Amino acid sequence: MGDLWTRGLLPAVAACTLFLGVLTGPVYAAESRIILYINENSIWPATPPLLANGTVYLPLRETAGLLGYRVEWEAATGTVLVMRGDWRLRLRPGSAAVEAGGQPAAMTVPAMVVNGVVVAPLEFFGLGLGATVGVTRDESWIVVQISPAPPDWTPAWYGDLVTGGQGPAGAGIGLGPAGTPGGQRVVYLTFDDGPDPYVTPLVLDTLKAAGIRATFFVVGASARRYPDLVRRIAREGHVLGSHSWDHNYAAVYGSPQALLGSLNRTRQVIRDLTGVDTVLWRAPGGTPGHMTPAMWEAVGGAGYVEFDWTASVADATWPRLSSAEILGNVHAYCDPLLGRPIILLMHDGYRHEQTAAALGNIIAYFRAQGYTFGVLTADHPAGRRGP
Repeated sequence: MGDLWTRGLLPAVAACTLFLGVLTGPVYAAESRIILYINENSIWPATPPLLANGTVYLPLRETAGLLGYRVEWEAATGTVLVMRGDWRLRLRPGSAAVEAGGQPAAMTVPAMVVNGVVVAPLEFFGLGLGATVGVTRDESWIVVQISPAPPDWTPAWYGDLVTGGQGPAGAGIGLGPAGTPGGQRVVYLTFDDGPDPYVTPLVLDTLKAAGIRATFFVVGASARRYPDLVRRIAREGHVLGSHSWDHNYAAVYGSPQALLGSLNRTRQVIRDLTGVDTVLWRAPGGTPGHMTPAMWEAVGGAGYVEFDWTASVADATWPRLSSAEILGNVHAYCDPLLGRPIILLMHDGYRHEQTAAALGNIIAYFRAQGYTFGVLTADHPAGRRGP
């Protein structure tokens, strides 16, 4: 962290000394090591994640920055300001109170300062910053998976997190992209990273048996390798979109021209195999922290329409979740959104057999809630051609 940030925290360190006394025993012990994934990439922060009293804490400035937020320390008020666009969230180390979008809210446990660095509980990143948060654990490891909210996420603050143990760490889902019509019980099942010769057929079989269409954002190299699966996706009435050529972040986001070339190459394979000329695409890892104004200008100018998601089953963690855990994530992340349109992120790529196994129950969950199933189109209000 920069010198100004560090110097600004010194008064807070002194102020929080008493609070830090609640940490009993080692806060980062070998028997409870934490692995952090953001956008499906393993992250090793300079300040490691902490486990205190059953709650996982992450370094605030570094983690929020990776999620597309800007963080500033205000020495005059002794508070931390987290910002993205017009969204402002303020918290004070040592206090569970927060100010979210100008309104008072509260976490179940306070943020704190450890070794001069502000750390915040997982619920802050889910409920305050709109990230999708999933947690799994075994005897030795805790695996935390975080995916950022879409840029046009409508802020909300939800309570009743479940922390520690198996399953999700909290909802942390926004109310849907700006412009999405409210009050409509429509869910858009979307699948990334395929096709896969084992998983994708299982997904297609379940969708066919249920009479449901879905949207598949395919990786171009995999589409070329498994052409019959791409043809089957189209033949059975599903919608195809691009998920880049190879899902290699460095290559995809290397420049506006690299991104456009990746999408064009995948689009051409889909067109050659199916006759469908699709302009739909989904950014690998989502758009926050990846897309620059120049990239948006390049792809938007070429007519591409991007779709992030409003909820995720959080199935991209490693080790992979069980089908029961994936279904638990659906309840945790989608229950707060019921009554609104939902774009649900899932994966049908390599080693996602458990997602395929959970799909039947996921469909049953939405049907029980009175939802119908839709597919994404270029004129859908959630689609974006720019930031």
